[in-house]
Amino acid sequence: MIKALIKKEWKKTKNITIFFVIILTISLIHFYFSLSNALEHNAPSDIFQDIVRKEGTIDISFLLYIITFIGPLLAFFQFSSEVSKARLRIHLHLPLKQNFLIHFFSIYGVSVISFIFIIANVIVFLSLNTFFPIEIFYAVESKFLISYFISLGLYLSLAIFLINPSKVIKIGITTLSILTSLLFLDHVGRFFVGQNLYFYFPFILLSYYLLLFHSFKLYTKGYVK
Repeated sequence: MIKALIKKEWKKTKNITIFFVIILTISLIHFYFSLSNALEHNAPSDIFQDIVRKEGTIDISFLLYIITFIGPLLAFFQFSSEVSKARLRIHLHLPLKQNFLIHFFSIYGVSVISFIFIIANVIVFLSLNTFFPIEIFYAVESKFLISYFISLGLYLSLAIFLINPSKVIKIGITTLSILTSLLFLDHVGRFFVGQNLYFYFPFILLSYYLLLFHSFKLYTKGYVK
């Protein structure tokens, strides 16, 4: 049963996942060769400033936006057809515990986003560690982490929007996700991110997750308001 569920979720999200993996791979390859080429003509300190100011030949903003938009697009492909065709309610009544099914559907998307994020981080780490001290990777990682958390937040909030039958919740979660994303995207533009910002991410994501769990429950009961 579990294998069948994984295959079903993979079938829905395979195309968008492969698309993002290909785009991210091309971007990472371009990033590596741009970095190598730039170091042939510039000092490492100058390249570092290029990355900080998003000027010159090295710009990681495209990588950040790719990671950010994985979340909402994955949620759309995973849940939109299920809700519009009323298949999700049927799946939630399979001969498995409903709470387990809810966690499974939610964690599947989070796992896909996390897997892509980890792969991207490993490649960026190997690229930067070849030319720069580890502190440079930590600074770049602060940006990547924010994009990753925004991606998770958008995944959960769009899933809530699609699944929750309440129009009030739909409006509220849309407004909240836009405001929080704009707030955190503002910090992406800063190279060194304040550590206090990371305190809010787990709290916000946990709140989204609990609301998504509640949305599944309401959806199975056919609640509308």
